[in-house]
Amino acid sequence: METFIALLRAVNVGGTGRLSMTELRKICKDEGLEDAVTYLASGNIVFRSSQSIPKIKQRLERGLIGHFGRSHIDIIIKRVLDVEKIYNRSPYIETPRQHSYVLFLDEDINEADLADIKGQNDEDITCGVQEIYVYYPHGMGKSKLVIPQAKTGTMRNMNTVAKLIEMAQKL
Repeated sequence: METFIALLRAVNVGGTGRLSMTELRKICKDEGLEDAVTYLASGNIVFRSSQSIPKIKQRLERGLIGHFGRSHIDIIIKRVLDVEKIYNRSPYIETPRQHSYVLFLDEDINEADLADIKGQNDEDITCGVQEIYVYYPHGMGKSKLVIPQAKTGTMRNMNTVAKLIEMAQKL
């Protein structure tokens, strides 16, 4: 059994994608994910499985589609060891974690992919491997930053990432 972290995109934000965490844990159990625990109400799940990431994603999407009645649900699934590496690679690890974010992606990215970012003011952006790190010195809510990759990825602040790692280590 391996420990994974799943991050759902656009759950319980802006009045869309309403899903109780009790229901999300039930979906995980029904789809064969073990010891599933959730954090906050924004679609963060820590669980164990012996399945591959593509198989886990397929099963979780099936359960969520049944709940939402939509044809596609964006989910990023990472091994906890990979999330730890992403966290430790952050160039903003010494900044206030509530202003430091990581945009999790499913595919590799490079600096050239950041060319289409719009609205950047004083935010600092760094390209990772399958992640984009962003530091919002005045808070994310005041920013006009638009990162095109956010349409397929999902962003979490470093407080949340640290908590998910801690939860995973306890499973």
